[in-house]
Amino acid sequence: MMKKIAAIFFLTGTVLFAGEITLEEAIARALKHSREVQIAEKKFLSSKIKAKQAIKKALPSLVYLGNYQQSEYERMQAKNRTEKQGEKIGYRQSVTLTQPLFQGGSIVAEIQGAKYYESLFEIEYLQKKIETRLKTIQIYSHIIRAKKELEALRYSKKQLEQRYEKQKVQLELQLITRTDLLKTEYHLLSVESQMEKAKNEIEVQTENLKIQMGLFKDEKIEIQEFFVPKQCSAKIDFDKDRKQAMETSMSVLSAKYRLEIAKAEQRGRAGEMLPEINLFASYENVGERRTFNQSRKDMEWIGGVEVRWKLFSFGREYDSYKVATLEKETQELSQEKIQDSLRLKLREAYLDLCRLEILRDSKTKALETAELNFQMEQEKYDAGLISVVDYLDSEKQLREAKVSYYQTELEYYYAFEYYQSLLV
Repeated sequence: MMKKIAAIFFLTGTVLFAGEITLEEAIARALKHSREVQIAEKKFLSSKIKAKQAIKKALPSLVYLGNYQQSEYERMQAKNRTEKQGEKIGYRQSVTLTQPLFQGGSIVAEIQGAKYYESLFEIEYLQKKIETRLKTIQIYSHIIRAKKELEALRYSKKQLEQRYEKQKVQLELQLITRTDLLKTEYHLLSVESQMEKAKNEIEVQTENLKIQMGLFKDEKIEIQEFFVPKQCSAKIDFDKDRKQAMETSMSVLSAKYRLEIAKAEQRGRAGEMLPEINLFASYENVGERRTFNQSRKDMEWIGGVEVRWKLFSFGREYDSYKVATLEKETQELSQEKIQDSLRLKLREAYLDLCRLEILRDSKTKALETAELNFQMEQEKYDAGLISVVDYLDSEKQLREAKVSYYQTELEYYYAFEYYQSLLV
């Protein structure tokens, strides 16, 4: 029964990707199978465990110690005489409970640093997801653009082939010259060359998308076109977005957490120069016993406070503190740099979106004009009012207008997605 269920799921998956796939489906699958996202997720999960480890350092620890040793020793028998005895055998055992009371603030600093590391890796995990989304949109858009270009080229080829057949008849009737026919042949070959380039682009980018989605190379997919909204800038309040981004965007929070980690590291290094105080309680045998059972029977309770302080180590701890201080100052500068960079990126992304919005409208008009112009040029050429060069130029203008329009539309959509990603 389980084999049948597995076979059904396998066939369902095969049918799904043998058919059409939408942009959102491609993004969802890319997020699920991206190795970069998976690596970032594992780092985030690891940081959560390390945060728990840091907290546990402030809790009591229970340690058992068992010791057995064997050695020779000499015992003085008389003046200038020694007698070597056999082996000296000893057993020691202890169970010790230790509770840190004061570690110079290093434990607290480590806990704080671990918490900020957890937040930082969570941010980086989300950033990888956004980067994967943008990359998938870009690859998907490349395929759409290449397909639209191929569609325009096929239309051009069809028009040129029809014109070429008419010209062969016209040449036989001596209505045109051989040169006119050769010019059309040249344009046909140029279109076919561009078609091959578009096909290669589709093949390469489709394989790239499969890798991004975690599909096998031989799986067949057909991507659907997606709707590109209009007037996206009308929905944007740039000043509000900028203010929000400067406070809560991932790049700003990432810089903030890195600075807090550096501060915690500085506090931890300062704590290393202070004394460590631990409370301990131990159940052990004092001194060595010749048998294991004797060492166990002679165990007794001992408790107290232990103070440990490095009074001199050639300034190693102070050097570590200075390095941590410099790292904190570096992160402060980095935070300012990232804020300035984000402020500039937001402005550039918004202006680029507005530019592409205007350009998109312009390309729409240019396409409409090129279509009308081509229709008129066809009629003029059929009537013998223009040369074949003028006709071929109008056909080329129409083809380029189509390609340019599709490219601008997809760039406009990506620009909007990129702007949105800066706000998160």
